[in-house]
This record gives sequence, structure tokens and C-alpha cells, in this order.
Amino acid sequence: MKAWTLFTSILMLVMLLTGSITAIYAQAGGSPTAQASDVEKLRLKAEMAQKILNKLKLSVNVSSDLELEIERLLAVNVTSLSQDELKSFLKDVGAVLSEIRKAARSEENKLEKAVAARILGKVEERLDRALTRLNMTAEEEAKLREELRQKIAEALSGNITLREVRCFVKRLSEELFRHRVQNFTEQVLNYTEREMNRGRLHGLEVALNASSKVFQVLERVKERLQKVNASPVAIAAVEHAIEKIKSAREILRKLMMGLPPRNETGKTSPSQLRDRIRTVLEEKLEELNQTIRENLQRLRELEKEAERRNLTELVQTIRQSIDKLEALSAELKSSNLSFGEVMKIVACSKAVIARAEKALEKASEEQAMRSKVKEQLNKIAEKLEDKALEIKRKLNALTKGREKANESVTEAENLIQQARGSIQRGNLTLAEKLLNKARAALKTAEELMNSFNMGHKARWTPSR
Repeated sequence: MKAWTLFTSILMLVMLLTGSITAIYAQAGGSPTAQASDVEKLRLKAEMAQKILNKLKLSVNVSSDLELEIERLLAVNVTSLSQDELKSFLKDVGAVLSEIRKAARSEENKLEKAVAARILGKVEERLDRALTRLNMTAEEEAKLREELRQKIAEALSGNITLREVRCFVKRLSEELFRHRVQNFTEQVLNYTEREMNRGRLHGLEVALNASSKVFQVLERVKERLQKVNASPVAIAAVEHAIEKIKSAREILRKLMMGLPPRNETGKTSPSQLRDRIRTVLEEKLEELNQTIRENLQRLRELEKEAERRNLTELVQTIRQSIDKLEALSAELKSSNLSFGEVMKIVACSKAVIARAEKALEKASEEQAMRSKVKEQLNKIAEKLEDKALEIKRKLNALTKGREKANESVTEAENLIQQARGSIQRGNLTLAEKLLNKARAALKTAEELMNSFNMGHKARWTPSR
């Protein structure tokens, strides 16, 4: 309130010394007479200046000399001054106002310096508590502490603004939050891996429930970060955690859908469960490998075509995607991957494949490359149509759950036809997206069909 009073008072004085008497009266709520003489106008200014000076001396700390000058101006009887004396009086008021401004700025700087140092001191206390709960490396901790110490030194020397302090605190909070999200995700994945190694069905059911809750929390966190314009690094970290949890849920749900037969005690043995887990993970990795191989094949063909047509920028974009996919493919060849490592590779692959799809999309936008992209998309459409027919033939031999699987196949067929139409119309980007959706629908139908073939219904329906 004190700062606002100071600001208002200074503003009024500026208006008095530089503005018209009409504007001053409007601010003060008065109504000057139309025929006021120059002397009367000056006298009104002087009277109002005295009132404002009286408020200002209570709002800001000033030197004793300036305080005496203000008291002198307040003691003047302005009603007895001539026109020239009034002008001189208002000139003296202007000089005092300039000094008051300097004093106010100095006081504001001292206050800002104290506030900045106090905020950063509180941040240091909270950082110490936060670091004890986060699984950060010694190097990461040391880097954060050193950066905070530098900011505190800047605050004490007055070389940092409150805006800069706010930006630093925001960035520090995002960094800590990123590690907290990663820890949260890793805890769930580590628990899942322990229960898998033990072959405990109940533990995996708990893990699936927990992963569903974590997934929901992470989605909300991502939305919040996007609303507050958090850094791309912080958002990417949450997205990576979401992909890991999402993949874990998919594997756990698939595991529950095709459990092995129970033994004499009516329970699935740990060894049977471990065998099933190994099978599911191998299927997931093979599926991922197949997706990478398909993307690599398409990209290499397009790279050759782009080179032939001297499309240098496109060649560079495609080559970057090829390098990343090849690195990922090499990582998948490692043996004895743990569950957590598989989830990490799957999450990374999503980002890499998305980047590859961007390269394919860019190729489809190049007029010189459109015929090659059309050829590739038509081949994909044919392949998916064959797969849809194969699944349909197999479904005709089944009696359980055929309707749900058939719906997915029908959806895929409709998407393929839409994609064919988009290819003919030259909308290759849309065709690519439609075929990806068709592939996902056929994958769902295939999984349903496989679960029917095994003669099992899901033993437990996971929460969504």
C-alpha cells in the first residue's frame, strides 16, 4: 500500500508540473471554471502540490536536507504569491520531486535486493530437503548447488532483478520436478520387475493398478506444464515417463489376457508366469524391431531417390532419422535386457519413430518425391489388406469374442479404403496417418484373436 501511495503521489506531481489544469482537476475529482486566470491556475497547482508533497514525505525515506526543503515548501502561503513567485515555487517543487524520485529508486533497489536474497535463501533450504528425496548423481547435485550459490551472491551484491530470480526459481523447480517424475516412474517399473522375477501374479496385478494411477498423474502433470509454458526439456521428460508407463501397462495387460493353464493347486506357478513374461517381452521387442526395419527400408529408398534428385536438405533430414533408427536397432540386439531397459528402449523408440515419420511426411510434401511415396503407401495398403483378410479367415473359425475382433478388422478396412482415396487425391500425409491407424486396429484384432485361440478369457480386467 505504501508503494502504491508513493507511485500515485509522484504521478500527481508530474501531472501538476507537466499537464493541464483540466487533467489535474479530473484526477482530483474537481471541475475548474472556464474563465480561471493564469494566476488562479498556478495557485491551484501550488495548493495541490503542497498536499501531494505532504503525502510524499510520509511515503519515502529522504535525507534531512530534502526533508527541510519539503517543510519549507509546505510552509509557504501560496495564496499571497504573485504569478512569477508561483512559477518559481512550482520550479522548486519540480526539483524536490526529482530528488524524491532518486530516493524512491534507491529505496526500491534496497528492498528488491533484500527480497531477492531472502527468496533465494528459502530456496536453498528447500533444495537441501528436496535433494535428500531425489535420486540424483553427485555431479547433478553439485551443479545445482553451485548455480544457486552464484545467484545468492548476485542478489547480495544487487546484480540480479526479482524477475531474474523468478525465472531461476521456475527453472530450478522444473529441474527438480523432472527428477521427481523420473523417480516416481522408476519406482513403479522397479516394483514391476521385482514381481516379474519372483513370478508373483498378485504383485503384477498391483503393478498394473499402480501404473494406471501413475499414468493418469503424469497426464495431468503434462497438461499443467504446458499451461504454464514450462521448458521443452521438462515436458519431454514427462512425455518420456508417460511412454515408459504406457508400454508397461500394455505389456501387463497383454500378460493378463493370455495366462498359462493353472497347476493342480489352482494357481499359475511362478515358473509358468516367468515363461509367459519372457514370451510377451520378446513379442514386444520383435514387434518394435519389425516397425524399425519397415521404417528403415522406406527411409533408405527415399534417401536414394532424394539423392538422385539432388534434394540435399531432404537427404540430410532422412539420413539423421536413419542414423537414430540404426542406433536403436543395435541396442535391441543386446541380450538379457531387463524389463526396465525394455521400457526405456520402447519409450525412446516412440520418439525416434515419430521423428522418422516427420522425415517421411517431409518427403511426401516434395513434389519430386511424391510418386515414390505413393508407390510405398500403396504397397503398405496392399500389405494391410492382405493381413485384414487373413485375420478374417481365422476369425471365421472362432466362436468366442468374434464380434469385437471383427469390429477392429472392419475399422481397419474402412481406414485402408480412405487411405487409398487420399493417395489418389494426392493427400499423402493424411494417407500415411490413416494407414498407421489401420495398422493399429489390425494389431488389436490380432491380439484378440490370439487370446481366443489360447482358449482363455482375461482373468482380471485392469482399471483404465
